[in-house]
Amino acid sequence: NPEAELFELASDLALERGESKIASEYIESMEDGPRKNLRLSRLARLEGDRGRADELEASAISGLEPAERVRAEISSLVRKYDDRLPGPDSRADAKALLAGADSVRLSGLEEGDRQLAGLVLDILRHSLALDSGDLEEASRTRDSIERRTGAEDPRLPFLDLRSRLSAGAEAEEFLDEALEAARSHIDSSTDPLERIRAIHMALQACSKPPNWLVDAHSSFDPDSLRDSLASHRRAKGHYWYWRGVTNREDRLSSWKEAIVRLRSAGCGKAARDLTHRLSREL
Repeated sequence: NPEAELFELASDLALERGESKIASEYIESMEDGPRKNLRLSRLARLEGDRGRADELEASAISGLEPAERVRAEISSLVRKYDDRLPGPDSRADAKALLAGADSVRLSGLEEGDRQLAGLVLDILRHSLALDSGDLEEASRTRDSIERRTGAEDPRLPFLDLRSRLSAGAEAEEFLDEALEAARSHIDSSTDPLERIRAIHMALQACSKPPNWLVDAHSSFDPDSLRDSLASHRRAKGHYWYWRGVTNREDRLSSWKEAIVRLRSAGCGKAARDLTHRLSREL
C-alpha cells in the first residue's frame, strides 16, 4: 500500500529505533520536498554527518507550512538541548537555546496545538534556567507549567526535584536535603528511565557523590532501558558516561560505550565532545 503518509510513518519509526538503513529505504520512496529533507536531516544526524544534518534541517524548516514549521523548530531546539554531555560546559549553549525558544511564534497554531507547544517550550525554558543557575526564572516557568497541566501532573515532582538539586549545586547548605529528596525519589521510582535520570541529576549536583548514590548507579541495569527508543539510548549513553566518571578504572571502556550509545541516539555533538575528552585522558 504505497501511500506517502505510510512512508513517512515508517521512516519516522525506523529513525526512532536507530535503524538507519531501513529509514533510508523509506525516505528514498518519499516525494522531494521539506518533509523528506527533514527526515534526511535526522538520518544524516544518526549517521554522524552533523554538518549535512544542520543544512538539511534549516532548508526543510524554511519550506514547511506554518504549523509544521513550529513543530519542527521546537523539535530542533529540544534535540539541541539533549545533544550535550552532562556538566557545567552545557551552560554555554543555554543563551542561544533560550533565544531560539523565544523566537518561536505560536500564534498561527490551533488552540490545542498552541497549548502543547507552549508547554514543551516552558519545560525547555525551565531546564535552561536551572542550567544557568537562574532559580527565579526556573520558579516562574515551573508555575507556568503547573497552570498548563494542573497541580496533579506527574511531571511536576520531577521538575521540583531537579530544582532542589540545582539549588544544592549552587549552595552547599541545601545539598544534603536535596540529595535526601533524590534518594527517596530514586528508591520509589518504578520506571527505569525516570530512575536513571534522577540518579544522573543527583550525580551532577555534587562534586563528591555519597556512597549510596554511587551504589545506586552501579546497581542500575542499563538493559532495563529500551534500545528501540532514542530517549532510552541517550540515557544509556549517559549511564556509561557517568560510569566512567564514578569508576575511573573502567573509564576507557565505559566512555567508548557511551560514545556508541550517544551516536545511536543522534547525539553527534555529545559523542564528539566525549571523544575529545577521552583523547585528552589518553
